[in-house]
Amino acid sequence: VESLEFSGGTGDVRLPDGSASERSIISGGVFSLDMKDVELHNLSLSGGTGDIDFTGVMRGSCSVEAGVGDVTLRFSDSADNYSMHLDRGIGSVNAHNADMVVEEHGYAINPHLDAENTVEISMGVGSVELSFSK
Repeated sequence: VESLEFSGGTGDVRLPDGSASERSIISGGVFSLDMKDVELHNLSLSGGTGDIDFTGVMRGSCSVEAGVGDVTLRFSDSADNYSMHLDRGIGSVNAHNADMVVEEHGYAINPHLDAENTVEISMGVGSVELSFSK
């Protein structure tokens, strides 16, 4: 599709594969989100309570905001394709196949890279796991 918009209150959301070529807006209150083998452009993802599990690629300017829950982002491509900033609250942060640097308000991956794909992650309470292909 060109544009994907989803807003929900409570429950589980599964997106087993697909793409949105222009923009993606996903928001929910108390829900778990499971996305596998997706390519989402200009993603705006926000959740109140629940886990977020993403596998695929993000393109353009993307943001992930989570209140309470774990966030797992498995990228099908290299960290060299992204510039990321992570503002975390309470919880652990791990990155695999990427160099993470400490910033004043959190962490970053390739903070000085003029990347076409940017991801801003904001966490409340929960762990963050980031992984990239080599």
